[in-house]
Amino acid sequence: MQPNHAMPERRSVSLIIVSLLVAILAAYSGVVHCDFIYLDDTSHVFENQTVLDGLTLAGIKEVFSEPHASLWVPLTRVSFMADVSLFGLNPRLMHIENVLWHAGAAVLLFLALRRLTGRLWPSAMVAALFGLHVVNVESVAWISERKNVLCAFFVMAALLAWSHWALERSVRAWWLALLAFAAALLAKPMAVTFPCVLLLLDAWPLRRTGWRLLWEKVPFFALSVAASIIATGATHSRNSVLSLDHLPLAARVSNALCSYGAYLRDLVWPSGLAVFYPHPGVAHWAPALTLLVGGLMITSVALWQWRRHPYVLIGWLIFLGMLVPNLGLVQVGSQARADRFVYLAQVGFFIAVVWLADALLPASRRLRIAAAIAPLFALLVATAAQVPKWEDSRELFQHAASVTDGNAMALEHLAYALRRAGETDSAIQKLEESLAIFPENAVAWKELGTTHLRIGENKLAARDFRNAVALDPNDAFARCNFAIALAALGDTAAAEAVFRQVLSADPAMMQAHFRYGLMLEKLGRTVEAKAQLEEALRLDPQNPRVSEACLRLKSDLP
Repeated sequence: MQPNHAMPERRSVSLIIVSLLVAILAAYSGVVHCDFIYLDDTSHVFENQTVLDGLTLAGIKEVFSEPHASLWVPLTRVSFMADVSLFGLNPRLMHIENVLWHAGAAVLLFLALRRLTGRLWPSAMVAALFGLHVVNVESVAWISERKNVLCAFFVMAALLAWSHWALERSVRAWWLALLAFAAALLAKPMAVTFPCVLLLLDAWPLRRTGWRLLWEKVPFFALSVAASIIATGATHSRNSVLSLDHLPLAARVSNALCSYGAYLRDLVWPSGLAVFYPHPGVAHWAPALTLLVGGLMITSVALWQWRRHPYVLIGWLIFLGMLVPNLGLVQVGSQARADRFVYLAQVGFFIAVVWLADALLPASRRLRIAAAIAPLFALLVATAAQVPKWEDSRELFQHAASVTDGNAMALEHLAYALRRAGETDSAIQKLEESLAIFPENAVAWKELGTTHLRIGENKLAARDFRNAVALDPNDAFARCNFAIALAALGDTAAAEAVFRQVLSADPAMMQAHFRYGLMLEKLGRTVEAKAQLEEALRLDPQNPRVSEACLRLKSDLP
């Protein structure tokens, strides 16, 4: 028989779990109205043929053997494939699934912290802050960030299993922790610092010492090294890593220090959150050095208070350490930082703050309840208000452009959403604003050219595509559209030269064969046109426009 005092705590645990789930589901209930986003959701989900084919053996083999979009996240891609097999390409259900993974991660975090520390209510508070914090909306309400919530779920599962190993020496629990950690890395390699977190937890709350603490974690470190190597290879496979010539080391270090400050600010007072924060591109040493001094002072105070408040140093180091892979010292993309990067690291900050508040607050039960409920209620309301910003691409990027300065990327993606909605004039205006900020953006020039081409502004379209090709000579689609614009202007000789360049570089480009064939047909070069159109049909036999053109040309031939 268990002691009598175990029963009330067991009921409290059940009540906390139910309350966590209800609060998180309430905060994220708005995701049922959210659609796919024209950023990453395209390549990762609804325009990804491997995902659209559902769960197949060939698809599973592909996602484990090949990176996609500079990422190797096979477990995440398998989850998308399973979604399509189970309920089709349904963004509402995919969003709900993200919420469930996030809620599950919060519950596992609560159980793990309670097991590790023996403290019920501080553990519940940390889990609730993690589950309800508005900074996590990006990770939960963005379908492509399934990799974040899936990784966090398995990290928390590994932490819970590890608590049983550390406290009970259960070999089964050690293996479960290792398997869960492997699953986390297969979902997203952002968990590579997890073995270091385990070492910090040995110092507090476990108070474990000895060399065996390193030996028991060797397989975990081995998995981290392997995942880091694979992730590095995936990013380099598409030349996604910016060189020091494009972004100097000084700018990276300065931005990394400023990012720490921005993440702390957002955790304490979240406002102006956006899907994209543009990188300054240059070093800003005054705020960076100020934040460095501030960080050193916090670390010094935490060290000084180690004996009285060890959790402050441990939580602070977890926060600092888990952000290291995402600080942009190896820069992938053009963002300065991202809300999703702090998804795991925030747990360390919450541990430090909650345990310190628990130690310093007066014993008054009412005061403690108020101190807990007030921030959680505020976060629930703020999260519920932030979720609709992710309802669709137009809303998301319009919000990002309004809360950030000089956000060329947000304006570019907003223009794309406007063009798809038929608001051509507004799309052109936003693209021109984007290019005024960042005129070297080949993608924005290509989008502007596409928009001009569709409304018959062929001269402007040719200018736009010429700029896009000059900035990115390897973009075959920009070259093909440049040729289409030239043909529309009547400069068929120049258009033909560009079409030949495109097909020389990529003979399997159906669109180039098709549009080149149509141009040749208009010029009366019927035999050559037939050859191009038949090749286009061979490459895409289900395309009705190509089939119609081939039949028409066949009927015109003697």
